[in-house]
Order: sequence, then C-alpha cells, then structure tokens
Amino acid sequence: MASPPDFLTVEEARAVLGVGRTFAYRETGIFVKTEGKYGAIPAIQLKPKMIRVSRIALEEMLGGPLTWPPPLMETPVLRPPAEPSRPSATDDTSAKERTETNEEIVERQAARKRRTAAAKQAKAARPADDEQSRLPFSS
Repeated sequence: MASPPDFLTVEEARAVLGVGRTFAYRETGIFVKTEGKYGAIPAIQLKPKMIRVSRIALEEMLGGPLTWPPPLMETPVLRPPAEPSRPSATDDTSAKERTETNEEIVERQAARKRRTAAAKQAKAARPADDEQSRLPFSS
C-alpha cells in the first residue's frame, strides 16, 4: 500500500473525507480566503487556480493516518444517459420506414382538429358563471 502524498488535491481530500465536491471546494476556498480563520478543510493556494490540502493537517484534523488510496475517487453516475429522441442515421431502418406517410399526417391533423372542436363545444355548453358565483364568500 502506497503512502499518501504530502499535499493532496481538493478531489483527493474530498474522497478521503467522504464529502461532496461542492462542499470541498467551498470550504477550501473559504480557508484560503480567510487565511485559515474559517473553513472546514485546511488548504493552501500555490497558484491562482492550484489549491492543495496538507496531508499532515488532515491527519491532525481526523486524529489518525489517512487511508490511501481513498475509497471513492469518482462520484458515481446516478442516472443513465438519456435515450436519443430520434433514430440515428446508423439505424438499420431506412428513412422511408422512419417517416410518416402523407395519409398518417393528414389523419393526425384531422384528429387534433376534432379534439379541439369537441373541447370548444364542451366549454360552450357549460353554464356561464357570473362574477358573484366565483367569490369564495358570496351571500
């Protein structure tokens, strides 16, 4: 088993501590900006975009040696990638099989018009509300 480096990246420190990525970056940033007054993860800034966490400071904070390598270095993917909404050009089906025929398009449009007309008729058949009946406490 290899020993941990003297300075860990924020990602490595996050994995050792078992905290989330956002929390780790926020707390190391606070520690650096306040020069150690605040922030839960002790860190130093070596370059404008290079923050490192001291192994010794982490071990003192945790009260013992670090487990190395950390158990989780990558955040697991919680959901599968989205399915493509349209068939890709590499599918076995030809373009002719994927497209609707003119008759199917006309039938779909006619069905939509029938549903719209039926909804308008149903709305017209309802009794008209007057302003007084819509008030919550009418007398």
